[in-house]
Amino acid sequence: MGIQVSENTIRIRDIAGRGESISYVKASAEIPAAKPAVARVLSVRSRPKINDVSVEAGKILFKGQLSIEVLYVPVNTGELAADLVEKAEFKDVAQFEYFVEVKDAKASDEPIVRTFLQSVDYNLQKDRLLSFETTLRHEVLVYRVQKLKCLGDIIVTPPERIKIDKRELLLEEYAGKLQKSTSVSSNLALPLGVLRLVDVTVKPVLKRELADGTGITLLGSLDVTLLAVRELGDTAVVQSILLPGALAFEERIEAPIGDNLLSRTNILVDYVSYARFESELRLDIGLSFKSELTTPKRISLIADAESVAGRRIIVRNGSLALKRKVVSAPSKTIAETLLRFPEGLPEPAEMLIMQITPRVERSEWAGETLYANGTCSLELIYVGTDAELHSVLWDNVLDFNAPLDFTGLEVDAEVIGIEVNTESIRQQFTETGLEISVALTLLAEVSAPEAANCLLEAMVFDEIEPNPAYITFVTVEEDDSLWKLSERYQIPMENIVEDNGLISEELIPGQRLCLRRYRK
Repeated sequence: MGIQVSENTIRIRDIAGRGESISYVKASAEIPAAKPAVARVLSVRSRPKINDVSVEAGKILFKGQLSIEVLYVPVNTGELAADLVEKAEFKDVAQFEYFVEVKDAKASDEPIVRTFLQSVDYNLQKDRLLSFETTLRHEVLVYRVQKLKCLGDIIVTPPERIKIDKRELLLEEYAGKLQKSTSVSSNLALPLGVLRLVDVTVKPVLKRELADGTGITLLGSLDVTLLAVRELGDTAVVQSILLPGALAFEERIEAPIGDNLLSRTNILVDYVSYARFESELRLDIGLSFKSELTTPKRISLIADAESVAGRRIIVRNGSLALKRKVVSAPSKTIAETLLRFPEGLPEPAEMLIMQITPRVERSEWAGETLYANGTCSLELIYVGTDAELHSVLWDNVLDFNAPLDFTGLEVDAEVIGIEVNTESIRQQFTETGLEISVALTLLAEVSAPEAANCLLEAMVFDEIEPNPAYITFVTVEEDDSLWKLSERYQIPMENIVEDNGLISEELIPGQRLCLRRYRK
């Protein structure tokens, strides 16, 4: 006599912890001799990159490198095309090493470290020597992959009828990750009148991703922005030129991933190199693709079971702690403000670069709506009414509070991330100052708890030892579990754990255990 069960196993990947911290990095760099000396700094941009992450005793340790770009007005050399603006790039100019505390983080967990530039102060010590003090904000999400088990069916031998109450769930099972680095190269026709290129920036746009049994196909485009010196009559001007969808890409990530998989891919720009050949621009762009894979899986759960032919079934009830990822509908909002230029700076005659940096500072639930509160910083580089280049940076001047709709979500979920994109910028000069209106689109992803009450294990009453010894040594077999041994030998599970120094309920076939009953 015995019982046979079929088990359902599903792998889920969910947040096991999070944390954040601030670090400070100092660096210095010298303008190369091949470039003109600095007369006035317009803008300093810092690009942190994490290259090593590890977990140790509740801390996420990471190392990285800092690259810095400086846009400046050079010392007058008498060359029309060279005296307006210049760019110097210092790659990996400083190293940093820091940590974020995340309680209960394990070595087997997967930490994701995101580092953002919070602020950068600089000092021009000489016409070629610059010193920097950079403030970095680090955010850490710790993911953990777990296997959840529950009963799918029960068969008693010799055969007899079992009354079973079943239900089905459709879940997304974690199926792993794929990543690939590649380069996109192409020639672009330069706009007329370009005397010199100062900078080239690239923004990737993913349009479609198609997963099949052998990999993922990614289709997208690259928006290219040129900062150039252009000829205008008998003079020269600096202009920012946007080329939307300038390059198209189709990338294939080959891997035997199986059918019916879903993928979510992020794209990062690793580098941009360029060279001019007469009226053409040769671009070489490094891209990194990172895809998370899931697969729909339908599982059956047993809510209850009982014998109808006389033999008693013992069951272990429990709750299957499931998490499902939910993405909000896109939310559009407008952030507006009126700005006054600092005293001594002329008003703009022509805008060159208007950089909006949005940041979500906090989020809170109100029923089925998640409100994202944040602010935007604004950096302007412009040609003033004095025909000179100028720059100004306003921190945290555009506030927003956007509602993100999660209709049907009845529980407060844990926020995984909120993405904010700038759709458009409108500016207008008035007698009172600069009116700025920024259209933002927000998208949130959350992890929603979903408890499913079901049977985790089952056994028949006949398997219980009627008079177990006070001390029994057993070898764990394939179908054994801590709960079954506890029921069979009438010993509380916590006693078996304590006596054998177990750190979890997982047992390994072949493992030797001492089962000791306590005398009453």
